Amino acid sequence: MLKRLSVIALLLLILGLFPTAWGQANTGRLDGTVQDPQGAYLPGVKVEIVNTGTNARWTTQTDAQGVFIFPVLPVGIYMLTVEAPGFKKFVRENIRVDVAVAASVNVKLEVSGVVEEVTVTSTGEEVISKTSQELTTVISRRPILDMPLVARNPITLATLAAGVTTSGGERASRINGLRQSVINITQDGINVQDNFLRSGDGFFIISSPTVENVEQFTITTSTTDASATGSGAVFIRLVTPSGSNEFHGSLFEFHRNTVLNANSFFNNLTGTPREKLIRNQFGGRASFPIVKDKIFMFTSLDITTTASEVTRNRTVLTAEARQGIFRYRDTSGQIRTVDLFQAGGIGPDPFIMRILNERYPLPNNFQIGDGLVTGGFRWNVPTFSRVIRPSWRVDWRINNTHTAEAIYHLVRFDTDNDTLNGFEPMFPGMKGGFQDSWRSTGSFAVRSSFGPNKVNEARFGFQRAPVIFG
Repeated sequence: MLKRLSVIALLLLILGLFPTAWGQANTGRLDGTVQDPQGAYLPGVKVEIVNTGTNARWTTQTDAQGVFIFPVLPVGIYMLTVEAPGFKKFVRENIRVDVAVAASVNVKLEVSGVVEEVTVTSTGEEVISKTSQELTTVISRRPILDMPLVARNPITLATLAAGVTTSGGERASRINGLRQSVINITQDGINVQDNFLRSGDGFFIISSPTVENVEQFTITTSTTDASATGSGAVFIRLVTPSGSNEFHGSLFEFHRNTVLNANSFFNNLTGTPREKLIRNQFGGRASFPIVKDKIFMFTSLDITTTASEVTRNRTVLTAEARQGIFRYRDTSGQIRTVDLFQAGGIGPDPFIMRILNERYPLPNNFQIGDGLVTGGFRWNVPTFSRVIRPSWRVDWRINNTHTAEAIYHLVRFDTDNDTLNGFEPMFPGMKGGFQDSWRSTGSFAVRSSFGPNKVNEARFGFQRAPVIFG
C-alpha cells in the first residue's frame, strides 16, 4: 500500500513540473427514450451507437423508465440501432453529435411483422436537446469551409452569433454586453487564451486556429452545465478534426495582390502610393487510417506570408523651423515670426542639423501639425510577416471500452517592422523592430467505459507562448 501511494505521489510531482492544464469537456452527449406503439416506455432494450467514420461503437440498455444515455461521445456522425424482442429493429442514420451539446433522440418501436427493420435517414442535422437549458450556437464544418474568411480564422464566424457585438473584428467583440474577461475559450478541452491579455483581448487565441484544423466550435452564452469549468460566463469550445477509415484530403492556395486594390483618398491627395499588399495563403489537410478501425490520424498545414505597407502620417518640422525661424499667431490672430537662434545669440549645432536633414523629411501635407512650425509627412511603412501553422491529431481505439487521443498545434510567427505593436521605423531609411514567437498547445486524453452508464475521461494538456521583441 505504501509503495502504491509513493508511485501516485511521484506521478503527481512529475505532472506538477510541467505547465499543464486540466481539461474541460471536449465531447457531446446523446440520450433518449424507447417506447412501444402505445407509448409505454420499454426497459432493458439494447441500444447501440456507431461512429460512421471510425466504426467505434458503444452499447447500453434503457433503464426502468425506458431512458438510454451515452454521456460521452466524440464529435462526429453516428448511426443509432435499437433492438428488442418482438419489435422491428430500428436504425437511425446520420445523427450529428456536437461538442458540449446534449442531444436527444426518442424512438418508438413497431411490432415485428413482414418488415423486420425500420431505417430513418437524416441529413446530419443537429438533433434537438430536451435535457439541457443551455443557450448554445453550433458552428459546424460546412460554414467554416464555405464562408470567405480573409484571415482564415473560423472564430470570425462567432461575430455572427446572437448576442455578439463588434466594433471591428472578433478581437474587438463583446458577448451579451459583458467584458471580454468573461470569455473562456478552449480547443480540444484545453484553455488556449493568453491570460495576460484576456481582460482586454478575450478573443486572442494562442493556438491561432485555422479553417483547416477546426472541425466545429460552439458558443454557450447562458446556463452552462458542470462540464464548463474555469472562470467565465461565456464558453467557446473548438474541436480538431479526427481521422477515419477513409482517406480525405485537400490542398488550397489563395493570393491577393496590390494591382487589384485602390488607393485611399488621402494618399491620392498627398501623392502617396497605394499601400502594398501581397498575401499568399497555401497548405492542405489530410485524414486517414494508420490501422483500420484502430488508429487514425489527421494533419493539416496552413502557411501565410504577407508583404504589405501601412500608411502613417507623422509630425515633422517645416524647413523654416529647422533654421530656427518659428511662426506663431498673436492675440489678434496675426502671424508673427521669431528667429530663435538670433534671439538666443547662438547658431545651429552642425551635428543636430545633419541628423535632421538626413533622417527627418520635410512635410508633404498639413493634415496634421499646426501649419506654422510643424506639418505632416505621409508615407507607407513596409512590413513582412510569416505564419506557419501545422497541426496533428492521433486517435487510438485501444479496445471496445478504452480510447485515447493526442493533439498538438504549433504556430510559428515572425514579422519584420511590427506595425501591430508599434515596432516600426518612424521615417524612410530608419530601422524597425521585429516579433518572433513559437506558440504551441497540446491535449491528451484517455476515455474509458465501465458499464452502460459509467464513463470516465482523463484529460490534460499544455500551452506555451514565448515571444521575442527586438
